[in-house]
Amino acid sequence: FIHFSKLSDAKIAAVENRAADLLSVPNESIEPLQLVRYENGQYFSDHHDLGILFEDGSVQLPEKGPHLPARRIVTILVYLNDLPSDDSGGATRFPLLKNE
Repeated sequence: FIHFSKLSDAKIAAVENRAADLLSVPNESIEPLQLVRYENGQYFSDHHDLGILFEDGSVQLPEKGPHLPARRIVTILVYLNDLPSDDSGGATRFPLLKNE
């Protein structure tokens, strides 16, 4: 993972501003960008971006409070690669939507 500082350069700022515009929220509501590169055979296992995902599909949400970080309500995925035409690489699954 590479974590970028907020508004760290013009390109990062442009992506953050576009995400804020897309979601109709102020830029301050956008988390710092993260870049992930997976090599062949690597993957990110099933998880929930907002809380702890249990086997039965339920999610334990983090506590809310004025001194706690805001809850993440949206994740935007941007793919910066092409896949082979035979579909032999990469995928994003949403198991609760049963889109295997």
